[in-house]
Amino acid sequence: ALVAEPEPLLSIKWQYLIVDEGHRLKNRNSRCLELMNELRARRKLVLSGTPLQNHVCELWSVLSFLDQTKFGNVDSFLRRFGSLSSGGGTARQVGRLNKLL
Repeated sequence: ALVAEPEPLLSIKWQYLIVDEGHRLKNRNSRCLELMNELRARRKLVLSGTPLQNHVCELWSVLSFLDQTKFGNVDSFLRRFGSLSSGGGTARQVGRLNKLL
């Protein structure tokens, strides 16, 4: 519904925005994520059984939707956590990422 007719939903100031199947926000270049980022909401919640599917940058897309300031840009996020995708992550990186989740 959002992609098909975004205007009515974008005009509302939401108290809560709850996204089920949040892993669908993983493509940082998708129209859906672009529109979701335009929604104004006081609080946001993302539900997902699989927040990390293939690569850490997919997780950044979801976390950035929740708080664009806290998670910075994708490049800084990948510098902090990118090696987790290749299996080269340290226990410290894993611990920091667990705290975020």
